[in-house]
Amino acid sequence: MVIIASIPYVIKKTARDKEFHVYIAVIPPVVVEDEFLTKLKVNDFKLEEACGGYDKALCYVKCFGGVAISNGKNFIHFSIEGYVHEGDKGELFSPYSFEKDPYTCYMFDDKSILCFTREKKGKMIDNIGLRLIIG
Repeated sequence: MVIIASIPYVIKKTARDKEFHVYIAVIPPVVVEDEFLTKLKVNDFKLEEACGGYDKALCYVKCFGGVAISNGKNFIHFSIEGYVHEGDKGELFSPYSFEKDPYTCYMFDDKSILCFTREKKGKMIDNIGLRLIIG
């Protein structure tokens, strides 16, 4: 039996002087070779083992897609339909603003700006995460 596993690409950002870590699962690309996938296969697809050493929010997004915001201790997960693309201006990222209205543009610590939209622009937010094909 052959098992092919893939995960979405994850955009990683920090906000509020690294107080928050933001992880956004997007496609394309679909990732088929990655340290997480290697650990997953070596550990008989046990997520707990494969997630060791990762921020729980990052692992959650790799497995289930969507957007996760972590403060290092806890995280919030969002399944939002739409796309993300680079923008020109936006408000400082805040989990509270994102929860209230994710469909706007946000600035992160690295001065990059990401816009979340329902329009087909940029990369699609992947709300599926880990995929397995068994053959």
